[in-house]
Amino acid sequence: MTRTKKVKLKGDPKCPICSGQGYLALNEEDDEYKRLVAVYGEYADAYMTVKRCSCLEQMRFRDKVGNALYNADVIEEGALEDHGERNLFLQSNRSDFLAHFRSYLWNRPLDYYWRMTTDMDLIDIFLGKSEEWPSVSNFARGPELLVLQLGFQSYKNIALSGVVLECLKARQFVAKPTWVVNPHDLHFAQGQHLAWSPELEYHLEEEYRKLTIKAQRERMARPNGFGFETSLDHGDAEEGQGNAKGAGRYRNLDL
Repeated sequence: MTRTKKVKLKGDPKCPICSGQGYLALNEEDDEYKRLVAVYGEYADAYMTVKRCSCLEQMRFRDKVGNALYNADVIEEGALEDHGERNLFLQSNRSDFLAHFRSYLWNRPLDYYWRMTTDMDLIDIFLGKSEEWPSVSNFARGPELLVLQLGFQSYKNIALSGVVLECLKARQFVAKPTWVVNPHDLHFAQGQHLAWSPELEYHLEEEYRKLTIKAQRERMARPNGFGFETSLDHGDAEEGQGNAKGAGRYRNLDL
């Protein structure tokens, strides 16, 4: 009796394009085909292979970014695309930020080294609860982009502001961009935010550009701890007047 070998599909079995194979033959209209011809000329056929199907690209992307980011809202053009090399203080709800960050990562190679963490994670590292990271600075220096989400630490810890500042200065030392994400309902101001301190606020004013991603379900302008007001709908952007303390370097953009 002849046994039939079962072939493991690499793509989505329900994909109408590749039927689950995950790959498609290159054709003359593909950018990769044109690149190979430009590089190898008449010998290009020797290098012609296949290209990944979109279903396989989606699966690889999901494995890289995780379910929270993969399942975020899909937007055609995110507002963060031109800010990858800048330090940002983002005033945004988590769901809105994840949608824009998903769009940003989709346009980066899969080996792009980024890390997303929270103020709660930094406190755990500071308190020695992490077996992987011996210090906050060791944790912070590695990735090309670090995303730090504030507002997850839910109880007062007098070390929180200093730990966050240590993280940001570690990033400053290696000259790598950091995005600090603060939710709309937590004004970064004295007595209103667990991580606030004059030293941290000064560092943010001097080194970070402030962007506001307005909540999709909330259109009313309201003040935040830096003295700005959100005024534009989700997706729009313009340059604001800035804060009196850091007007020279610290600009506000509503997205």
